[in-house]
Amino acid sequence: MNERRYMVGSRLSLGAVVAGAALIALGAAILWTMAAGADVGSSPQAPALTHGEISGAVSYVGAVTGAHLIWVGAFTTTLGGPPVAAIQMNGPGPYTLTVEAGTYHVYAGMDADDSGGDPDPSVDPIGGYGGNPVTVAAGATVGGVDIALRDPGVGAGSISGRVSYTGQVTLTHNVVVIVIRPGEQQPAYAAVIFGAGPYTVSNVADGIYAVAAFMDLGDDMGPPQPDEPFAWYDPNGDGQPDFVTVVGGSAVGGINIALHDPVAPATGSIAGQVSYAGRITGTHTIIVFVARQGEQGPPAYHAILAGPGAYTVTNVAAGDYMVGAYMDLDGDMAAPEPDEPLAFYDANADRQPDPVTVHGDPVTGIDIALSDPIRRYLPLTLRKS
Repeated sequence: MNERRYMVGSRLSLGAVVAGAALIALGAAILWTMAAGADVGSSPQAPALTHGEISGAVSYVGAVTGAHLIWVGAFTTTLGGPPVAAIQMNGPGPYTLTVEAGTYHVYAGMDADDSGGDPDPSVDPIGGYGGNPVTVAAGATVGGVDIALRDPGVGAGSISGRVSYTGQVTLTHNVVVIVIRPGEQQPAYAAVIFGAGPYTVSNVADGIYAVAAFMDLGDDMGPPQPDEPFAWYDPNGDGQPDFVTVVGGSAVGGINIALHDPVAPATGSIAGQVSYAGRITGTHTIIVFVARQGEQGPPAYHAILAGPGAYTVTNVAAGDYMVGAYMDLDGDMAAPEPDEPLAFYDANADRQPDPVTVHGDPVTGIDIALSDPIRRYLPLTLRKS
């Protein structure tokens, strides 16, 4: 998931996330990734000798009546992606997940309206194991991973803190604070303040939450854009949301969020000389191309020269690349033809492209020597007529 989107209004909605910083609809991922014909209560089996189990029970106390689908899933992160293991049950009860040895976040939910679609936090009870994450060793079973589902609703708790901002924005804009349950796609609660400063989100039900804020530069109360300051509550600074727990209608304070201007991806440049030694006369266009290592298709970057000489390819993202050039004899600006001189950067002269690594700084000396293609001829036999 590379745009982050939240809609603040009568009903808050959260779509795709910028910079990997948003929680996915974990329950929806389960329903999308499970086989349509899977037996209820079954779980994908991991390879022998490397897997373990997570077991517990899902309970429910609330106003929903009748039997409804319950899903349980194990996830490697709270920031998106499908579950590594999931089961469906016809109602609350015990469950077992078979997983590879590792650390997981375990969540569950009820499809209260029998929609079979994305979990709706305004209708569907959704919850997570209070001791998340769970670490499973190979051959071991971690038990007691119980999850209590309760009806969504208005609570008596609150979350408060201060939003600060350091950056280049000089005008004052609305700052939107959002509170999200792990495993849900839509914010459960929100508060809007004019400019950085203290905030309070009221009427928060008991539960575990991630808290984020963004500066609404467009003043449109719409989804945050990539250029808008955005941050999670993350006091340990590991880049992951740190969760806030509301218990017994408690008032949780000190949930401070520091906004900064988005950091543009580091870019660099690749420069060198293209030379030619061959029989072709006249001036022809030279095309320098930069392709990402291991990728097929059109090159990521290119430069066009009037003839052999110096070149620079700018705004190259950090990464590993192959750099080549060819002489466009027919001027069609298309893929090189067999009769057109072509070569890659090959500093060690082993006739294999040498990788060029960009870290955000200029890379120079990437010289390419073009020569005429080697022509191969079939044996010619003359027959006397």
